[in-house]
Amino acid sequence: MKKTSLIAVLSILLVAGSVQAKEGMWIPLLIEKLNYDDLKANGFKLTAEDIYSINQACLKDAVVIFGGGCTGEMISSNGLLLTNHHCGYNEIQQHSTLENNYLKEGFWAASTEEELPNDDLDVLFLVEIKEYTHEIFNNLNKGADLEEERIAIEVRIDSLEGVISDSLNMKASIEKFFYGNDYYLFLYNQYTDVRLVGAPPNTIGNFGGDTDNWVWPRHTGDFSLFRVYSGPDGKPADYSKENIPYTPKKHLTISAKGIKENDFTMVLGYPGKTQEYLYSAGLEIIASKIYPGNIALRDGRIEIIDQARRNDDKVYIQYASKHRRVSNAWKKWEGVLYGFNRFNVIEKRKNYETWLLENAGNKKAALQELFGLFDDAYVGYEPYAVAKDYYRESAFAIEPVGFYIRKIAKHIPQLAEKDKKDEVLTRIKKAASLYFKDYNIEIDKSLTTFLLQEYRNNLGEEFQASTIVEKSSAFELEKYIETLYEKSILTDSNRFKRAVRKLADGDLSAFNDDPFIMLANEFNQVNTLDVLEGYNYYADQLNNLYKEYLPMIQAIDTTRPIYPDANFTMRMTYGKVEGYSPRDAVNYNYQTYLQGIIDKESLGYHDYDVPEKLKQLYYDKDYGRYATADGRLPVCFVASNHTSGGNSGSPILDAEGRLIGINFDRTWEGTMSDFNFDEEICRNISVDIRYVLFIIDKFADSGYLLEEMDIIW
Repeated sequence: MKKTSLIAVLSILLVAGSVQAKEGMWIPLLIEKLNYDDLKANGFKLTAEDIYSINQACLKDAVVIFGGGCTGEMISSNGLLLTNHHCGYNEIQQHSTLENNYLKEGFWAASTEEELPNDDLDVLFLVEIKEYTHEIFNNLNKGADLEEERIAIEVRIDSLEGVISDSLNMKASIEKFFYGNDYYLFLYNQYTDVRLVGAPPNTIGNFGGDTDNWVWPRHTGDFSLFRVYSGPDGKPADYSKENIPYTPKKHLTISAKGIKENDFTMVLGYPGKTQEYLYSAGLEIIASKIYPGNIALRDGRIEIIDQARRNDDKVYIQYASKHRRVSNAWKKWEGVLYGFNRFNVIEKRKNYETWLLENAGNKKAALQELFGLFDDAYVGYEPYAVAKDYYRESAFAIEPVGFYIRKIAKHIPQLAEKDKKDEVLTRIKKAASLYFKDYNIEIDKSLTTFLLQEYRNNLGEEFQASTIVEKSSAFELEKYIETLYEKSILTDSNRFKRAVRKLADGDLSAFNDDPFIMLANEFNQVNTLDVLEGYNYYADQLNNLYKEYLPMIQAIDTTRPIYPDANFTMRMTYGKVEGYSPRDAVNYNYQTYLQGIIDKESLGYHDYDVPEKLKQLYYDKDYGRYATADGRLPVCFVASNHTSGGNSGSPILDAEGRLIGINFDRTWEGTMSDFNFDEEICRNISVDIRYVLFIIDKFADSGYLLEEMDIIW
């Protein structure tokens, strides 16, 4: 196959026609070469170097990866960082107790001395992006088949990342684009001392809860504040009382001037994963098998957790973060399926594939052959893809199994290295402390019973662990589960502590003989040998087909923007402030106001509880300088920026690069944008920065924080 570079691919497209403003997730390094003219035409007032540069401070220097899964932005020269409430939720929950319930009451540090440190939380500042395609493929011994080629590339990447990280004292990450046609190196500075500064109560930060999640209109103050600290020399350092607030190369200016319809907006952040070019057979597997199975499993988990949390404040705190993780994807998947059905996504994709064939010219025979290969590969791929997801949502969703596999198993072999023994034991103890802090054995037993029953009843027997297959009746399975919880070190903190003390003396018997650990290891082995081997075989085939398919699309279709799928690397996307119409006779405005919060409270749902102080501010119309000209307090707004998971916490910027909002969600009807972006229906949802400032100032009485921000009124 002829190699086509990312720049060449996109340049061909842009010669044919201007890229549309709304769809697309663009690599900042390439903006000037690819779509800067279109940015300017849509209202952007800065230069391409103001977005990305290695020669001067720029917007990319103010935007970070927060906690490994979200985006955040620097808003002061003293290390103050803004992200979503749900991105900081785990840290807020970890600091919460019955005596100091920060989830319920909120938290606001009165000074830097009161800011709260966090275990295992870091932020990554992007330093530079470099194309690395040549370095990956140069003299690469690809091997005889696709699996050997994939492994050779993975080994090359691991080796290069290690060498670069060690030589530059930075975190190096090499990522593939266009299914491996191109590779880019991303260099980051990693800061590990990140402290909680402020967070509104759940009744503001998560107003609307599950009822409103992914739904417009929204009235959520989904933000939290952290501060990044460095060593006295300004370099990354682990937590120490001697550390000082970090001075970033760039922090964002905040515009409190407000927004209006059709204003230019831009998002800079880290979208997680999109599959915009998926062949129709791949969409059908997701819509008919994978997502329905995932939703059913999470339905059951949510019901069990909800019931347990209803009348127990301690359990409510313990399972707050877990509940949110389970319910968030559950509702998103339902939205994707709704979008697929409501907007005939699969039928449109098939029609598009037919259109490609009709316009392929001398490429028609090759494209037709490629489609046949896709069909064959997806037939083989389907059972393994379904089983892979089912393992994630059932076996590995069992809390003791997940804890052992993800947090403990990797450390056990390291105990044999005497010079690492103390460090490894410390890591195990730390992981266990966090795990048991929020562990409830009765809830966990109910969840495990449900998940193992579903695993046995719905997963193909050829993919199941023999231990579970042998439990031929519900009674036998229940007795087995009782044994797990009576004997395992993973279900009792005291048993676990005793086992760790034995580890210190070189005695692994408590781990080797533990029934839950044996089950976890069996799950891991069956998943690796029976599921992932087949999955990887067909995934390699499909990846190779997509490497051929994308250049064909690019050559045939010059009417659409062709950009690399999201892969949790920094991207820029742009659109405008605008409402939308999801259904017949339903037309949504682009802005919500505090009045809507008061209106929702009257419905009487628990998710619509409103703090008394916020209600008093509303009745007094005490909005300060944050109100609109007609006296209303703005809360959230929607715009047509193309976002995805990982963009949570991303800054929404105006035409001059000033912060006007914080991205936190997409509209439910438009969650299909991970597979099919429709500019008429897909919208990102943001907290209006004026509401953020209002809550900090008027509600939390923490106006001192505003003094370190650069705000334009």
